[in-house]
Amino acid sequence: MTPSARRWLAAAAVLAGAAGVFWLPYFFPPSLPTRSESYTLGFDNRVAVLALVLALGLLGWLRPRSGGASVFFEAKRAEPGRVPLLLCLALAVLYALIDWAANGGLPLQQYGESAYTLPRVEYFVDLGLHPYRDFEFAYGPLLLFFPALCVKALHGLVPPPAVYTGCHIVLNTAGLFLFARTLDALPLRRNLRIGAFLLMALAWSNPTLGMQYTVLRWILPFALLVWVYRRVPESASAPPDVKSLALRTAGAIFAMLLVSPEYSVVMSVAFAVLFASLALARGRAYAVPMLGWPVSVGLFAALAGPEYFQSILGFSSGGMLFPVFPTPAILVYFTALIVAVPPIIERVRREGPGAAGSLETGWTLFAVGLIPGALGRCDSGHVLMYGWPIMLAAADVLLRGSSSLARAWIGAWALAFLVAGQISLYVMYEPIMRPIWDASLREASATPYPPPFANVLDRYDRLQTPFIVDTATERYLREHGKFVPEYYRDLVDVMNEKDLRRKIGDLRPDCPVLVPSSTMQIPYELYVKKYTPDWSAYKEENRRFYRWLLMFPLSYEMKKEPFLPTNLVAAHIFKHYDFAEQAGAYLILTPKNHSSSSPASSSSPSTPVEPPR
Repeated sequence: MTPSARRWLAAAAVLAGAAGVFWLPYFFPPSLPTRSESYTLGFDNRVAVLALVLALGLLGWLRPRSGGASVFFEAKRAEPGRVPLLLCLALAVLYALIDWAANGGLPLQQYGESAYTLPRVEYFVDLGLHPYRDFEFAYGPLLLFFPALCVKALHGLVPPPAVYTGCHIVLNTAGLFLFARTLDALPLRRNLRIGAFLLMALAWSNPTLGMQYTVLRWILPFALLVWVYRRVPESASAPPDVKSLALRTAGAIFAMLLVSPEYSVVMSVAFAVLFASLALARGRAYAVPMLGWPVSVGLFAALAGPEYFQSILGFSSGGMLFPVFPTPAILVYFTALIVAVPPIIERVRREGPGAAGSLETGWTLFAVGLIPGALGRCDSGHVLMYGWPIMLAAADVLLRGSSSLARAWIGAWALAFLVAGQISLYVMYEPIMRPIWDASLREASATPYPPPFANVLDRYDRLQTPFIVDTATERYLREHGKFVPEYYRDLVDVMNEKDLRRKIGDLRPDCPVLVPSSTMQIPYELYVKKYTPDWSAYKEENRRFYRWLLMFPLSYEMKKEPFLPTNLVAAHIFKHYDFAEQAGAYLILTPKNHSSSSPASSSSPSTPVEPPR
């Protein structure tokens, strides 16, 4: 095939891949109701992932065979020098200041993503409940047990939100230093090593206080990959240290199970492919390290419980996905994939299974395994979280060639992630942070303890809270033995009809419920008054939100009514419960045809009462 024909076919592959990512998925709308913008807008993210992978494969097949031994991470081009310790310390201090400022100083209440994790920490510490078995937790146990143990150790000395923030700072700091050491271990030029550390660390900083968004979570898998590959001999004829490889593989998989279910799946598949390839190319001894996988999984199951592995299935349910648009972040990510992946595919074609002995092959395989994450919740933060490894590889490739092209791509990267990404993050979180920063708003939004309607709560032995209630009210219910824990404490991870059945199934038929009256207003109009839903306000609100989130002028054209678990749980309550009385901003409803401990239950009406506006 002539070079000209290859170039034309490569251009056609890129265009076909773009059509397959941005246009084709609308012809395969998801059929199962899911809490996802992709479901509502009729977009199948799996088609987009498949189209991108096929396009990359075709580009790799079209590349002419070359004699080069390395695509990126080339040892002979590496330069000595480490990421300066002072730079690590400066960025760690910056992260701590961002956490501190986001909380308005000493954090004394839940804020941002801490509102997800901190109550689950209290479930474990105060109520003795276990994650995955007794309550839902979507991440690895380290992200829960570490703050839980610190809260328990400092009980009575430091408020739990302050302890949680301290743990967040610790994990970010550990991640930054691990990132620096990982870059030091890679054969990179000094300017790329320091520049990548600085730019990516700045882009990763955010005020959300989510344990799942700490730097450690997305650095750890590739740090472990480098750690394992240090025991893979460069020479195919050199005998492997089988014991060391097996121990490191088992340790790496166990560590990822502690931190991230989805990363552990990708790591397990990547190691299986890599060691199987090495076994074919170099000998059966390379199959032995994969025995570490059942050891890690078995030990972890004994410690965390088998329910943890059921939680992994939740990541394949299609929940919380966005359609893929040609946003700045996505275009930069696609460029990185096109630059770095096809040359590795060509190398594998040329060298066969033996190519797995190279770190760059394992790095690329792992990075490609993360494409579904980047094309799932495809805002700039998640694209960077799942895409940074291939972006680092692409930067190394581009810096070998045209310096002007490399500078242009790095400039586009900075605009997409440092500028547009941080703007969208600020716009999303500024309304949440405003009451934290403004003392008058903070005082107005604070709920006194005990709540002023405590006398109403005291009329009931137990009260279920299927929706989020304020921290003072939940604390009162817990301290007075009235709180009824549920598997889904909130509706954040109720993604589909199976999750919804579990959520509704936790509602005890003999126990009243305490629900915010504001939450019940729209469901009352839809399911009791039988009003025809008007989605115009919903569409406009989501259109504005996602334009800022994705930094892209999208339209929000609904193909199906959204799957809204809040409305569906509220509809179940209206059907099976009667209004009893009001408690501040809350309604108390008692089960129909069932005696209640409340004196108000004897006079409760047989039809629902309209929630106060």
